[in-house]
Amino acid sequence: MPAPSGSWPNAVALLPERDVADFYRLLVDQIGIDAVVNQPLQSGFIGDDDRLRDMARTLPNILVHKGTLEAATVLRALSEEYPGIWQLRVDARAAMRTAAARYAQPVEPEQLIRLADTAQLRWIADERHLLDIVLESLDRFAKALHRPNGLIVALWNRARAGVNHTEWWPCWEEDFSDEETRQPCGLRRWAVTAR
Repeated sequence: MPAPSGSWPNAVALLPERDVADFYRLLVDQIGIDAVVNQPLQSGFIGDDDRLRDMARTLPNILVHKGTLEAATVLRALSEEYPGIWQLRVDARAAMRTAAARYAQPVEPEQLIRLADTAQLRWIADERHLLDIVLESLDRFAKALHRPNGLIVALWNRARAGVNHTEWWPCWEEDFSDEETRQPCGLRRWAVTAR
């Protein structure tokens, strides 16, 4: 894989992922975290410190462009090792997305037809997709609860309703679950397809 544009020197992109990470650690130890995070004012002349800063900013991009799971793992480890360098967290997520796209397997035609025919079918490839679906469903349910004349009243039991006095207490957990699954966007309404 060729080095991304702007990387210096170009041969660094040919190093294994662990070696690039070790090189990054050496650079950060040499110039400090503040020099990596903060862009100093330039005097117009490029010195050795400027070159080291540029290299430290380029190395994570080289790892992202490698597009391997190893590169994503190394970037995540670097982001945990240097929590003050927020760019590493962003680069680790980008590397994970790049690696996932690279290793994604195509959907079989039969599965694709099933997905196209039914709007409620979702393709779940990993736990992140499942979490997204659960959170989307709960978000839609929360909106249904809180809209005008929403369902939130159905989650409370009441007794002796009178003009000026009513006793209220929360419904049981099963009542919440039943109410959630009755919704057209409920969790149990999704026909989940997994690999």
